[in-house]
Amino acid sequence: MGLLSSLLSPPTAVQPGPIDGYWYEPVSPLDSGSMRVDAKTALTVSTVYRGVSVLANTLAMLPFPVLEVLPDDTGEQKAESHRLYRTLHDRPNPRQTSFQWRRLGMVHCILHGNAYSRIANPRGFGTELWPLNPLRTRPVDTLANGQLLYE
Repeated sequence: MGLLSSLLSPPTAVQPGPIDGYWYEPVSPLDSGSMRVDAKTALTVSTVYRGVSVLANTLAMLPFPVLEVLPDDTGEQKAESHRLYRTLHDRPNPRQTSFQWRRLGMVHCILHGNAYSRIANPRGFGTELWPLNPLRTRPVDTLANGQLLYE
């Protein structure tokens, strides 16, 4: 009688638990009219845009010093005399400040999972960092010395 009464009684609403698959399934099945969501379309949603903006701006504001380890292993100090200090701290390239370069790098990391910069050598050593499009840059091989080769 218990089975028959449970089949004939009206169904009761059961709230899915917090770890049930219900919360992770699409609301409706994908069809031919569905829209592909990528970084560009996601940024048209104000919440996503603001979230990316707050994260990137906050992380770009953090100190970004070039440090050197002290010889007696007692700590570290700013390496203001290092040849890359001004590049990283002040102006990575003629078109961007350090803040702008770091903010763009954080946006690339948040939206695409990685950020790349080309090291330009106008004076024989790395004095400029130019951001690259992460959608068009990828590691392709490892060289004999362990460095990655990018395309």
